[in-house]
This record gives sequence, structure tokens and C-alpha cells, in this order.
Amino acid sequence: MQNAAKMIINSLPKLEKSFKELSELDLYVGVPSDKKDRKDDGDPGQPNNAVIAYINDNGSPEMGIPQRSFMRPGISDAKKYIINRMRKGGTAILAGETDAAYTTLAACGLTAQNAIRRRINDGIPPPLSEQTLKARIAQRTAIRGAQAELDRREDGERAGTDLAKPLVATSQLRNSITYVIRKRAK
Repeated sequence: MQNAAKMIINSLPKLEKSFKELSELDLYVGVPSDKKDRKDDGDPGQPNNAVIAYINDNGSPEMGIPQRSFMRPGISDAKKYIINRMRKGGTAILAGETDAAYTTLAACGLTAQNAIRRRINDGIPPPLSEQTLKARIAQRTAIRGAQAELDRREDGERAGTDLAKPLVATSQLRNSITYVIRKRAK
């Protein structure tokens, strides 16, 4: 019988490192509040995109703004893909891929970001008020859609969100939705 040499590789330290890295990372999806990322119209009191997103996602009856949820529903739309991606990431970590934790979270973040943006692009009810449509025309933002929606209503048709999209006058809010991966604070 022939003597066979076996080489045993201890992958446990690499596995521990990958799982430790994953447990120290947090994935955030939404609109960062630490940026003044709107094109300024000269008003120093203008809210940033995070404030605008919060108000629209939750509504503000005092301000006459109806609730147009897009964050949670958008993430919910992506949930199945995110779960599958996390499974694949766990498998990759077990296989010893050291960058799998970060790569997995980045893929999940990008998926959630795009799902939320898609939600906004699809048009979130309720339709815009006539006052908002006229304001868009006056401010020269999304004019064609606003005018087409007003024309539709004048013709006696039902209001909709397909011509004049709520939350998409300048696209600044939609484009500010992103994801961030951060080391967990200790």
C-alpha cells in the first residue's frame, strides 16, 4: 500500500475574519441627512433631501402633503432578491472569500436603492393636486407632464400619476436615494 500525504488547510481563521467583518458592518439605504445636496434656489432655509423624503414618505397633514410611501415598499419589492443574495454571500464566506461580506452588502444596497427609485418612477398615489401641477408649470419643472395632467382633467378624465409623477419634479429627491456601508460603532 502506498503512503499518501495529505495536506490539511485550516480555513477557520479566514472564516472567523470574514464573519467578524460581516458582523461589524451596517448597511443603510435611504437619503443621507448630512448632505445639503439640493440645487439651492437662494432660500437658506430650504430643507435637504432627507427632510423632503421623510415628509413625503410619511405625509404631513399640517403642510397639506399626503403620505406617499416609497422607502419601505421599495425595499419590500427587493426583499426576495436581497434574501437570496445574502444566502449566496454566506456561502461565499464559508468558501473562504474574504471580501464576500462587503460585496454582498454592496449588492443588497444597490438592489434596495434601485427598487426604491423604481417605486418613485412608477408614480406613487395620490395624484398631484391642481395647485401643485400649476406650481410645477410656473416653476418650469416637469412642465409637459403637469400640463398633460391638467389637460386630462379638463377633458373629464380621472386624475393619475402616469403623466405628472409625484416626487419627480426635478429628480433630485429620487437621485439622492443611495446606500452606505459603515463600520458599526462600538
